[in-house]
Amino acid sequence: MRINLYAQFLICLSTMFGVLFCNEVRSQASDTLPPIHLPLADEDLSLYDFASVRMETEKTEIPPADITKRNFQSVKEIFKKDEFHFADSIKSFWIKFQIANDQSSDTAVALRFPQGVAKAVLYKAEGGNLILIGKTGFFIAVLKRSISYEDARIDMILKADSTTEYFIHVILFNGIWLSKMPVLENVAFAELNAFR
Repeated sequence: MRINLYAQFLICLSTMFGVLFCNEVRSQASDTLPPIHLPLADEDLSLYDFASVRMETEKTEIPPADITKRNFQSVKEIFKKDEFHFADSIKSFWIKFQIANDQSSDTAVALRFPQGVAKAVLYKAEGGNLILIGKTGFFIAVLKRSISYEDARIDMILKADSTTEYFIHVILFNGIWLSKMPVLENVAFAELNAFR
C-alpha cells in the first residue's frame, strides 16, 4: 500500500515538473538562433535566417515592460522566405535578432526595409530594458525619422567586440503590411541606394 502511494506521488510530481518546466524550455527556440557577425557577408543580408518573431493582437505604441522575456518563435517556423502573411487580428509584431561586432573598432550598419514599412521602431536590449535606437516608416513624420530623407532605414552604431540584442516593433495598418524581411547593409551601400 505504501509503495503504491509513493509511486503515485512520484508520477504526480514528475507530471507537474514536466508541465511547469519542460514547456518553458520548448518555447525558447529563439535562444538557439545564431547572431549576425560583422563584417557583413553580403550587401543585403536578410534577417530571415537570424531572427525570431512575436505577433500581437493589440496595437500599442509603447513596448510592454516584459517584451525581452516573452516567448518568440523562429521566423523560419512561421513564414516562408519573403512571404509574410498575417491574420487580420494581428495589429503589430516584434522581430528579435542579435548582432556580434567581431571587429576591433566601432562600426555602423543600416537596417533597411526593402519594400518599405508603415511604421517600425528599433530598440536595443540593455539590462532587461529597451533603449530606443530609431524610427522609420511612411507613417512617421519626416523630422521624427532616424534619417529624414529615408522612410525605410535606420542606422545602428555597434560597439567593438560586442554582441547586442535588438528588437524591431512593426505596427501594421489596415491593408498595409510588411511583405519582406528587413535586411542589414553597410552604411555606405545604403547611402548609394538612397539616392538611386
